[in-house]
Amino acid sequence: MIENNIRTEILQIRKKLLAFADEHGANDKGFTLKLNPVAHFEDNDNYPLDFQIFLEEIGELYLGWNDYEVIQIQSPFPLENVEKGSEEAENLSLISTFIGGQDKYMNRPISEFEVFSNEVCSYVMYCFDITKKPYSIVTEEYETKYSSFVDWSKITMNGQIDYAYQIKNYF
Repeated sequence: MIENNIRTEILQIRKKLLAFADEHGANDKGFTLKLNPVAHFEDNDNYPLDFQIFLEEIGELYLGWNDYEVIQIQSPFPLENVEKGSEEAENLSLISTFIGGQDKYMNRPISEFEVFSNEVCSYVMYCFDITKKPYSIVTEEYETKYSSFVDWSKITMNGQIDYAYQIKNYF
């Protein structure tokens, strides 16, 4: 029952994303939406159920406007696999994390985190803390607790849509 409720909510998010893209894709801000459903990813059972369903129903997601990436959600990958000084590290807002060759994130070993999203325009990266199951969402600014992945996704996407289009609480 819980899984069906989560799936229904995520399908509503997908429907609203597609409707927003239809309405705003050709306007002066050129909204861009790319979806790439992912049926299975490594260790998927360790992630929150709503994240698993999100990747299955919506998938890896790219939101942008005017050819500028605003937010990206992807299959998680180990933070320790990001090479210091790489373009990927810069895109993931990791410049400060790797200054001086530090292998720390929030003063903890980077091996304890997997990246799943970033907001390029806000210089914010989102990771899962993989030290406890199910994994929980954290940011490099401070450890943030969201009630669920769906909660995080709505808050994050609402913030970006409000910033660019002055539409509050779209989701």
